Amino acid sequence: MINNRTRVFFIILLVIFSLASLLLVLPGCKKSEAKISVSTVSNTTENSASATDANAGSATESFTGTTETNESTAASTGETTASYLEETTDEVLFSFAVSGDNAPENDDLSQPEVFVKILNSMKEFNPSFYISTGDIINGSSLDPEIIKKQFSDFLEIVSVLNCPVYVAAGNHEVQNSASKNNFRKLLGNNEKTYYYFEYQDVFFIILDAYIDVRSGGGKITGDELLWLQNLLPSLKTEKVFVFLHPPVYSKMNPHCITDGLLHIAFQSKKNQDDIRKLFRDNNVDAVFSGHEHLFYMQRKGNTEYVITGSSGSEPIVSGEEGDFYHFLIIKVKENTWVLKVMDTNGELIEKNEIIFN
Repeated sequence: MINNRTRVFFIILLVIFSLASLLLVLPGCKKSEAKISVSTVSNTTENSASATDANAGSATESFTGTTETNESTAASTGETTASYLEETTDEVLFSFAVSGDNAPENDDLSQPEVFVKILNSMKEFNPSFYISTGDIINGSSLDPEIIKKQFSDFLEIVSVLNCPVYVAAGNHEVQNSASKNNFRKLLGNNEKTYYYFEYQDVFFIILDAYIDVRSGGGKITGDELLWLQNLLPSLKTEKVFVFLHPPVYSKMNPHCITDGLLHIAFQSKKNQDDIRKLFRDNNVDAVFSGHEHLFYMQRKGNTEYVITGSSGSEPIVSGEEGDFYHFLIIKVKENTWVLKVMDTNGELIEKNEIIFN
């Protein structure tokens, strides 16, 4: 028979063993933090299966990328948790509109009807100005008169906005000397195709990634690169938005493979990496691009990278991957900025409020 003292001894051992096992299991149960994102989905979105899904989380995952913020992953990719908020009631200082890639399919066509519809929806928001991420004409003709007419058609149609228009040069605008000359004269700043302007204490940098065009990809090089390297450190503590045509972080070719088998954004991985580092080191708030006919948003370091490349040109990928006709409305506040993705009817697809760096 086991006496009472022995029984108590075994019970104490059992309790100690149970507590030790629990302490070993608990650390493995800790959940990783998730990226906070606020999205609103409209059921009227055109050409987008994901955007018409009533589940807002599905739209966020499809268009803004992964929500994983595992520390080891973040360290290797440079990603950080985005400062996305519920939209605050703070005063809006001003708003501006952004879209890209509305080039007609060939030189004989006028601007796409989808783009005309987008502009009519855009004007309802009364933007202070409009910025295009490029590819506004077809530009393949060698006839200077045809090229000039294409630019004139674009300028006439966007005049409905009744506000200043800025365009980051796309590859379609610089395919030959005729298109380059017309772009520089009609849409340059004193015929400069890279420049910056300030509006209510926010700096807007417009880049030309096709001054040196080879292999169909973009590149920031030469005098433009030196200019950018000198400019950004002087704006490091300011609110800064950058606009260029090719994505600095491509969704379709994230590893910058340039052997001709894949879509090419940057023609040089080294140049791409140099530009990424320049933006990261100088605390740029956001970089907007086009070229890839889709919407995609991801955060690298402290910078939001936004691809907005489908306002009239033919789709490249499926709607589930972010390819749906759209435009952006950006509302600027004192400490935050709100990005709204709108469909052709001006209905909200997705919304994020982000703290300035």
